[in-house]
Amino acid sequence: MIGTKRKASGPVAVRSKRAGASPPSPSTASLTEDELTKFTKAELIQHALTVQRQRDDAVLQRDNAPGPKAYSPEDLDDMMKQARKMLVEGIERLMMKWTPSCKTGTARFTYECQVSSPYIYKLVLGLPSGHNKKKFKMSVSDFHNTVGRPKGKVRHNVLVITGSDVSVRWMPDESIYKISGTFGKPSSVRKFSIAMKLG
Repeated sequence: MIGTKRKASGPVAVRSKRAGASPPSPSTASLTEDELTKFTKAELIQHALTVQRQRDDAVLQRDNAPGPKAYSPEDLDDMMKQARKMLVEGIERLMMKWTPSCKTGTARFTYECQVSSPYIYKLVLGLPSGHNKKKFKMSVSDFHNTVGRPKGKVRHNVLVITGSDVSVRWMPDESIYKISGTFGKPSSVRKFSIAMKLG
């Protein structure tokens, strides 16, 4: 509790009830010792509480900032591996339903996932830090090499991602990304590849 008036050690912000002004910014306003002595005990206490609250908020924002500086390299690596595992397993669960279109490799899936920050999303898909597209296509080959190879099992068949690419959609406001594509029997992948070459 502040019982005496003390010297200002640097730029400070304070709100004067007498003036009825808005609280000045610490970066734009500094108060001298004489100015501080004009405030009442109650105003000085309020000022001290405000400064303490601003300091605590700054520390909280720093410690919870959703970016690379908030985590150690080991933490980021663990989060990336866990997110990729969840992505593969999530797609596999969607591929455990047999439909006639599985024979031709045209059955569709869409997986949705929320992450803590755009940085984690980019790590999961192996995207460069400067990537800012909200919608784009990723080749199935790159997806396999970066994330993994989802496989669904149903009716004694193994189902895999077909087609040449998967579609990616990023929704920054919700920190949600969606992966969509087609899946079916492995034989449909070979037929699709042959058709692409002939076409």
